[in-house]
This record gives sequence, C-alpha cells and structure tokens, in this order.
Amino acid sequence: MKIGFVIEKPTPFIEEFFAKIAKLKYDKAKIDLFIHNAVEFHDEDVESFLEENKSGYKEVTVINPKDGVKEWHARNKGLARCVAIKCDFYFNVDADAHMDNPMALRLLIEQNRNVVAPFLLRPYKAWSNFWGSLTAEGYYARSFDYMDIVNADRRGLWNVPFITSSYLIKGDFILDEKTRPSYIHKLLDADMAFCSNLREAGHFFYVSNRINFGHLVNSDDFSTEHLNNELWEISNNRWDWEQRYIHENYTKNFDDDANHTQPCPDVFWFPIVSERFADELVAEMENYGKWSDGTNNVSCHGFTTFFITKMPKLFRIRG
Repeated sequence: MKIGFVIEKPTPFIEEFFAKIAKLKYDKAKIDLFIHNAVEFHDEDVESFLEENKSGYKEVTVINPKDGVKEWHARNKGLARCVAIKCDFYFNVDADAHMDNPMALRLLIEQNRNVVAPFLLRPYKAWSNFWGSLTAEGYYARSFDYMDIVNADRRGLWNVPFITSSYLIKGDFILDEKTRPSYIHKLLDADMAFCSNLREAGHFFYVSNRINFGHLVNSDDFSTEHLNNELWEISNNRWDWEQRYIHENYTKNFDDDANHTQPCPDVFWFPIVSERFADELVAEMENYGKWSDGTNNVSCHGFTTFFITKMPKLFRIRG
C-alpha cells in the first residue's frame, strides 16, 4: 500500500488532517508514504507528523518546497514510486480531504474498482470532490442527480467524469504501462489532466457515497498572517472551527435539566469555548499588543470585532 499526501497551498486545520491519517485502520508497517509539500508554511506540520509517526510506516519519501518540484511531476513521481515497490494500491489524499472515518481506506478497497474516490463535501455547502457531468469543453456541468447524491438521497457507487482531492487506485492499474494514469495533459491542472487522460483512454472511475467517509475543508483565501490562523476560519470552515474551538459540553447548556453554576449572585458559569480557544485568543491579543491606555481611547483588535459579530450567530444556530 502506498499513500500519497499532497499539500499544494496553505490549508487550514492540517493538524486534524494528519491526525485522521494516522488513525486510518490499516497496518502502518505495510504502508509506504509519499509526501509532496509545496508550502513552506506547512514544513513544521509535516515534520511534526513524521516525528510522531514515521517509525510506524514501512518507508517515507518527502519532497519539500526547496526541492522545487511542480505538482504535476510530484504526483507522477508518487505513481512511479508505486511502480518501483509494486504496490497493491495507491491512495492519493490532498490536504483538504479529511478522512473522518478511520475505516475509509478499507472501505474504498472493498469497492473493487480500478479508480474510486470517497465522496467528500464541504459541510453546509454543495461543493464536493466530484462532477456529475461535463460541458462540451470538458468543464463542470450540473448533472440531474448531483444534488440527490450530495444530499445522500441516493447512495451508491457512481460512474463520474471527474474526481479530485482523494481517490484509491489499484496497483495493477498503475503497474501496467498501458493503463498507468498521468497528471500531465496539455496545460490542464493536475486533477483535470488525470481525469482527462483516464476518460480519453476509455477507463471508468467512480465516487462512492455508500457510507460517510469524511469531508473537505475550504482552503480558498486562507490567510497565514496571524499567530493562530484557524481562529479566523469561523465563516469559511465553520464545521472544523466548531470541532476545534467549541466546548465539548456546549450543547448541554440547552438541556431541560441543565443546572448552571453560580459562583456569585447574578453570575452564571457555563461552557462555551474550548480551553484551546481561550489560550489562542489570549495569545493572539498578546501578539497584537495594542492595549487600551485606560482612557476612552481604545485600540480595537480586528479579531475582537470579528468574534463579537460572528460568535452570537453561531451560538443561535447551534442552540
């Protein structure tokens, strides 16, 4: 088994991404890792993951930003490595694809297809990792059953014209030069080239929503200029933000028999955010460092305004 990680741009919640990869139910001693990280910002994240997990895997190959390898060539190198070790399967996982289900890899193997993707969706959006149809020019078109599949009104294994972010490829399919995929096709993006080459060669590929595999994070417009950048992702990645920063007992506040602690008269004590949120908020403020001078001249940190305007809406929705 070979697993290829691809980090092509700054991506939020990558700490959780790696944690879920480490929890996949598959013998690590049989897994060869191939990592292409094109983003210096994530160097420490990759190093941290390898420091904790490298010894458990069979072998690890890393392409760093300083190596200057383009995405198309890096992805092809991953396939070439699969050929070199005669792997049984190649599991491609981009940094925006979170495998929430620890059984995801085994369940994809059970689909018994040459190329199959787990259905992944951005929470609360209709944005997924597959297209149901194509235009005459080979770009996205909405299929008649797309929303039924996205909303899980129809579950199954679907023959589709485009997949991205995560998919499993059979080793035999890669080892055979006649069927081996490639990420280079004219000037197309790597994922477009991959799918275009498969279609032109007459090879089917699929997406499965038979079970819940995981979800996609939104890495569009992810800013890395802050001390704790995910704090600012409350709108773009609400689900992941809640999982990290909302207190695990928050919803218990709304139980009919909830009994809130009163440390003193007219003051109530109840859980809202996690300790990590509190620590990172304080650190963010300290890093900003422009505190009030005790007069009515207040230096307001942008995140304070953001927190005040966005958090009440979040709590009303959850409550």
